[in-house]
Amino acid sequence: MPEIAERKPRILLLGPLPAAPPKTAEPIGGARMRFAETIRQLEQRDLHLDIVNTARARQNLSGGQALAHTLLAGARVAGAILRRGRRSDLIFLNMSVYGALPAASIIWILCRLLRRPLVIWFFGEYLAAAYRQSGPARRWLMNRTYLRSDLVCVEVAREFQYFIGIGRGNFRQFPNTRDLPPPVERPDCHQVRRLLFIGQLRMEKGLREMLDATRNLPADCRLQVFGPRMSNTDFTLFDGHPRAAYGGTLAPEDVPRVIAEHDLLLFPSYWKGESYPGVITEAFQCGESFRRGPHYDRLAAELRRIAGAPGQPQPTVMRHHSHTSRNDRA
Repeated sequence: MPEIAERKPRILLLGPLPAAPPKTAEPIGGARMRFAETIRQLEQRDLHLDIVNTARARQNLSGGQALAHTLLAGARVAGAILRRGRRSDLIFLNMSVYGALPAASIIWILCRLLRRPLVIWFFGEYLAAAYRQSGPARRWLMNRTYLRSDLVCVEVAREFQYFIGIGRGNFRQFPNTRDLPPPVERPDCHQVRRLLFIGQLRMEKGLREMLDATRNLPADCRLQVFGPRMSNTDFTLFDGHPRAAYGGTLAPEDVPRVIAEHDLLLFPSYWKGESYPGVITEAFQCGESFRRGPHYDRLAAELRRIAGAPGQPQPTVMRHHSHTSRNDRA
């Protein structure tokens, strides 16, 4: 383990970041938003951060071109790990469950070659399902590579409970929440008139059904739709719509304010990759007259412990928002 007695623990952070404006066509998914929030929170702790953005620009490629693009991006990340990982005390990987194989296995191998501890924080709730549904060879690879990481973080309680139940004591649960400003106080609303959707504009998110359903609402009802356009978005659905309008993309810091300005959040998704959207958790937070701090103190304490930082603080007890527990789907 590197000698770090008189300096801050140095952590190499790997994960996808949201594209800066005006690249509004880039998908702003939950994994990107959470990684950006994780960086913002850890920057406030006594840690030295080295960041590698693993996001790939949308190229609308297919076949061999898409494969080549993916391989080049993977080679870039692997090179960054080999170059910058040697100077780090710990490597932290933020990724979605769908990207776990083979990327997480390769990164685990690189960390072992560098003799650096690895922490993985998975976005989404399908790691346990992927494990159960895997064949013997795939499960063997999962068990002998990234599931053996020094720390594996999942968002949902039942994911955590499953892996703890099969003897994976290196698992921890960190719900997909972020710190929010106090909610805007407003009088009780007895009529729902201002409707809201925030998310990637995939047709599988129920966009067509949502717009069709709002056509026949009372004349004073309005639906505002925010989110990045996706490759299959049919924007002709907005043409001449009497109740709905598209408002573009939202900056993360604007989400609580926009939620507070509306009466009802709609999320009629049937996309197969849906977990528990962070925007729903934030709607619960914004609808309450109080909020409590999230879990980043505990995460920072875990990182310091694994990095071998001297005089590390004891992990603090996680303080849940009263409605954040809905993120822990039983």
